[in-house]
Amino acid sequence: MPAGTRPEAPVPKARPQAPPPETRTESRTQAFPASRTRAESPGRPTVRKPRPGSRAGGQGTSPSPARRPTQSGTPAAGGNVTSTTERPKGHAGTFRSEDGPSSAPRRGAAGGRGPGGRLRRPVPAALAAAALAVSALLAAQHLPGPRGGPPAGPQAAYADGGAAPLPETPAARAGDRSAGRATEPAPVAGVRTARTFAKPPRYTQGLFFHGDLLYESSGLYGKSQINVWQARGESYELAAGICLPAALFAEGAALAEGSVSVLTWRENTVLRLTPTLQDMTDVFLPGQGWGLTYDGSRLWRSDGSERLQAHDPFTYAPAGPPLAVRDGAKTVRMLNELEWDPRTGLVFANIYLEDRVAAIDTETGEVRFWLDFAPVAAPVRARLGEPDAVLNGLAFDADGRLWATGKMWDVIYEMDYGLPDGTAGRELPRNPAPPPPEFPDEMRSGCRASP
Repeated sequence: MPAGTRPEAPVPKARPQAPPPETRTESRTQAFPASRTRAESPGRPTVRKPRPGSRAGGQGTSPSPARRPTQSGTPAAGGNVTSTTERPKGHAGTFRSEDGPSSAPRRGAAGGRGPGGRLRRPVPAALAAAALAVSALLAAQHLPGPRGGPPAGPQAAYADGGAAPLPETPAARAGDRSAGRATEPAPVAGVRTARTFAKPPRYTQGLFFHGDLLYESSGLYGKSQINVWQARGESYELAAGICLPAALFAEGAALAEGSVSVLTWRENTVLRLTPTLQDMTDVFLPGQGWGLTYDGSRLWRSDGSERLQAHDPFTYAPAGPPLAVRDGAKTVRMLNELEWDPRTGLVFANIYLEDRVAAIDTETGEVRFWLDFAPVAAPVRARLGEPDAVLNGLAFDADGRLWATGKMWDVIYEMDYGLPDGTAGRELPRNPAPPPPEFPDEMRSGCRASP
């Protein structure tokens, strides 16, 4: 070094710049010790899942579903558990050091320092442009993007041009399994009601058949229940029911390997009990619970995001990475109540606050087709005068017939629908119905809490 020359000050270790104002929220899955929501006080107001855009606050509320964290993380004030990471839209290439933003080139960048600290000559602009053009051409040939856009992958685009928040970790990227997925929207099939049965209204969260009995889990703090209904004439009447602890908000339910499993919304808990609604145990299960179904080997859980998670039906351990759900090139969020279709092998998922159901291929995450329930759900809401009386509750009976109801609906419908072209359905074996459970006498009057 020439005499009198001051040595360069070392460039501080760079860290990502703070997000600009326009950001998107992404959830991160974190394991943490069990957190239990404290018991509700008698005067505590009813807590419901807020609509997208809602800014309701206070104890027992959460961010709006469209931006609500879908996996558990650090416990926040009031017992709510949230974990979010703000990610700037289109942010790249700028770094911030401990002393503020740094314009120093990153190691290995054009005009900076290469491996070993050696100076690297700037790449001529024409050569750089040619290299980018060749890379783009190769990517377009091997990884076609939606509507001729950028290559599909972790930064694939929505149909409306926004960036899709696909998994960024290697394990989550494996769970996306989107290679070769179609970029066109799935077809839409209409539905019609075949039969209508009256049913006492509940804040329905989960629904499934066990033989001729219809099991239903219903939510709200202080009002969560599990009820069993039996068809008598043109109505479903109560066969048995139990109240759940006031600190739990019951969610989706499913019958798997002889046990009934019931999710909870934010309590990091899944309940396991017998079909007679006895011997209840609680198992720690991190993350929010929304919908639950069983496909014969795995439980599938939704958490209000665009992902489905498979679980072992005995231990509830993850049975693989999360599965990102897409309709063509667009991410499908707000996946809610789930039901596995034994005819097609697809998982049906209703979209929260919408009158449509996605039929999802659990091998690829692709929506194979949609069912449009608007002609059925909209008249019910208008008759009840309740905008929150949304479609929520799907079940297939032993004959493969689809049944549907909603939150606070006083009816349940047997549905007819046609499979779109290219969707194969199989004939179901005629297995004898299981013997009906023997419920204790004290359960036959059901839960005495208001629905």
